[in-house]
Amino acid sequence: MGLFGDLDVQNAKEVSFLIPEGNYEAIVSNFEVKPTKDGSKTGLNITYSITEEGKYKGRTILEWQRVPQPSDTDIQTDEEKETSVGYLKKRLLSLGVPEDEMNTVEGKDVIGTKVALGVAVKLNNKTKEEQNQVRSVKKLDSLQTSNVSTGTFGGAFR
Repeated sequence: MGLFGDLDVQNAKEVSFLIPEGNYEAIVSNFEVKPTKDGSKTGLNITYSITEEGKYKGRTILEWQRVPQPSDTDIQTDEEKETSVGYLKKRLLSLGVPEDEMNTVEGKDVIGTKVALGVAVKLNNKTKEEQNQVRSVKKLDSLQTSNVSTGTFGGAFR
C-alpha cells in the first residue's frame, strides 16, 4: 500500500487544467511587479479570476509582461524596451487606467477591475505543452451585462 492507501490513482481519468478558448467575465485579482525566479528580468504579473457563472467560475489565468528595470541582468535593446513599455501602456489602457495616472498606478488601483477576458490556448515552445494565454482584455463598466462569452470585443494584445 502506498501513500494514497486504496485510492486508484493509476487508473484515474486524465484531466485538463486548461480553460477553453473564448471570452469570459473576470476580475483582476492580483496585479504586481516582481522579478522572475532567476532574477534576470522583472515583470508585471496579472491574475484574472473568472467570475462568469459556469464550470470555470473561480479559475484563474495568469499574464506576465516585461517591465524593464536597470537591475535586470537580461539586457534589452532600446527597441525591445520601447516595445515592452508600449505593451504595458496598452494593458493599462485596456484596464481603464487613464494615461495621466499610469506612472503612479498601484496594484490596489487595478485589483477588482471587472473585465471581458479573451483566452486562447497556445503551445508552449519550451515545454511543448498547451497553456492558456490572455488574448485580449477590456474593462467592463458596471452597466454592462453578463454573457460576454457569446459576444466579441477588442482589447490590448488582440
